[in-house]
Formats: sequence, C-alpha cells, structure tokens
Amino acid sequence: MASNTESSSDDDNREQDLEIWRNDIRKLDPDEMLQFSPDCYDMYHSIQLDWPCLSFDILLDDLGACRSEYPHQCHLVCGTQAQDVDNCSLYVLKCVGLHRMEKDESDLLAGPKMQYRVSKHPGIVNRVRACPQARQLVCTMSDDGHSYIWDISKQLLALENQDASGSEKANPLFTNKLHGNEGYAVGWNRRSIGMLATGDTCGSLVLWKPIQGGWDLSDIYGNVHLKSVEDIQWQPNANQSDQIFATASADGQIRIFDLRSNTTGPTITITSQPINDVNSISWNPHKCEMLLSGEENGGAFVWDIRHADVPLATLMWHNKAITSVSWHPVEQSVCACAARDDSISIWDLSVEAEAKEGKKGIPEQLMFLHMGQTEITELAYHPLIPGVIVSTASDSLNIFKCANV
Repeated sequence: MASNTESSSDDDNREQDLEIWRNDIRKLDPDEMLQFSPDCYDMYHSIQLDWPCLSFDILLDDLGACRSEYPHQCHLVCGTQAQDVDNCSLYVLKCVGLHRMEKDESDLLAGPKMQYRVSKHPGIVNRVRACPQARQLVCTMSDDGHSYIWDISKQLLALENQDASGSEKANPLFTNKLHGNEGYAVGWNRRSIGMLATGDTCGSLVLWKPIQGGWDLSDIYGNVHLKSVEDIQWQPNANQSDQIFATASADGQIRIFDLRSNTTGPTITITSQPINDVNSISWNPHKCEMLLSGEENGGAFVWDIRHADVPLATLMWHNKAITSVSWHPVEQSVCACAARDDSISIWDLSVEAEAKEGKKGIPEQLMFLHMGQTEITELAYHPLIPGVIVSTASDSLNIFKCANV
C-alpha cells in the first residue's frame, strides 16, 4: 500500500501532466481530438437537427420551479439555417429522459427522447424568442427583413398528448414589415403580456404593443444606434420591467430606455472601452441594476447602470468574440458566456478576484469550461432547472449541467 506522501506526490505529478488547452496557444493536430470527461458533468446531452440552429429559446412549463430530480425534461423552440432557403424551419421540441451523467463514458450513447413538430419558416431564422407569460407566442426575425409572430399552441398540444397525427404546420399569426432590414434583436416585456421590441442591422428599433387582432407597431425611437442592434433585454425589476429596456449594438454602446421619459432618447448610455461590438447583454435577475455584456474582443463585463463609467467586473478568458451571455437564475453571482472560440465559460463573481491569475493562468473566478461544439451562437440557463444550460452551435444543441457550479 502506498504511503500518504507517495499518493500525494502521484496526485501532484498527474496534475502537472494536465494541460489547459486553448486554441490560440496550440491548435489541435489532425489526429487529435478533445477528450470528454464525464466526471465534470452532472448531466450532458447532445441533439442534432436536420440543419444548423442559429437561435433557440426555452419554453416555460408547469412542471415546477427549482427542479432537481432526474430525469429532467424541457421544451425548446428553435430556428434553423438551411442551405436551401425553402428548407428553413421553426422547430418545437420536447426533450424527455434528460438523465444524470453516469461515470461510465458509454452512457453517452443513452440519449434523451426527442419529439418535435416542424413548420416552414420564410427565410433563415436569425433570432427566435418566446413570450415569457404565454409560451405559445413566438417571435422570429428573418433574413428576409421581416419579423413574425407565431402561435405554436397546436404543436405544443400535440407534443403533450403524444399525438403522432398532430402534424399541422404553424403559420405566422402576424407579420411586421416596418423594419425593411434583417435583424437579430428581439426582447419580450417581462410584465406586459404580448409587448416586445425588435431591432435591425441598420440600428432602428420597433416597439410592439398588443391590440385587438394584432399589434400596434411604433418606430418613434427611430435609429437608436449607429450600427446594428444586436440584443434587446427588458429590465427584470418587478416594478419597472414594463418600462425599462436595454439595447446592445455593434457601435460599441449599450443604451437604456425608459418608456416613461418625455424624450425618445436613452436615459443612460454605456460605452465599451476600448470600443467593441456589444453582441449580447443580460440583466441580473436578482440585482436589477447589474447588466452583463459580451463583446467582440472576447471580454465580458458587469456594469452597474447607476455608475456606468467603468465596469464592476471584467471577465477575460476567451480569445474570440463573445456571442451570448446569461445570468444564473438562482445564484446571483454566477454567469455564463459563449464565444466563437468554441467554448462556454462559467464564472462565479463571489470568488475574490486576485491581482494575478490563478494556477496555469486561469482566472480565479472562472469555474468551468464547456467545449465540444463548433461555432456556438447562443446559450441560456433553464429558468426552472437551476444550473442547466442549453447552448446551440452549427453542429448541435447541448443540454448540460456542470458538476461544480
């Protein structure tokens, strides 16, 4: 039997042999591949659709909040990008049997059961978002320059009833042609049912207010940015979320608007330093004054909108653009970032940031790295299953929960 000293020495040697791989430091050789480690995950599943999915949203359900018992299930709405525009589709997915990761790597073969309904979509789906209060209402932005509202209630009902004959296709309930340019920014209001805002690549914003038989569209805000509007998020504050929203833009600015203001201009403007495209933003659900941004230079920044001259925290790890950011729905100090370097980083801001980076150049606040997807475009925490992340990329959808956060 080895002594404690020998055992400790062996552990140290094994740790020294471990390599923290980064594609900007060393490219993988043609005969090399990343090794999946089941011990790092409580849950991991990968799903492939017929065509790459650029955007998705998690559909809320009535199975309860703060769910921890396996197996899990979740509902998603996804938009695809097909080579032939006639094959672009809107998917409504039901994933069941999302089981806990076993230590035996062969368990990866036992995937979840996936049921879905597919409807043809006019053009590539640049962005898809579901109404938080009425999940059957879905907004998509297309590369044809229009944005659409869909009613997917029949597709959801068919999935719940396991109705194999329920193959009726969804059609747009409402079409917005006011933009005239394609866009990527959709934000539903968190309190006012059916109210939303959309932004396009020319920097203009359209406010949607539900009326009998459709929506009243207003472009009174005009061009809110000099370049493309990349993201729109309504503030989660229970008292003000129907009045305040933030926009992120390729012009390097985050602008915050208050519908109660006497002017159509922003009440607060945050400028990235140095100026970079701001690709994604996310409000902290517990501290409504805190806003997370992901930028083109690979950095993520936490801002206090009351004192927005400098960021509260700077999260630097990725070597390519951040494409999506999200706060943990329960842990107020935890957030996640997806980037074009084909990785997702999970951070815990409650860990005291050291002046120097930690072991092997890893920031102390960096808790986890997820890899294995190519060209990751979006991620989101599941609001009802704490710690579970859904991410989409050109090759797959991943549903996972890391073991240490």
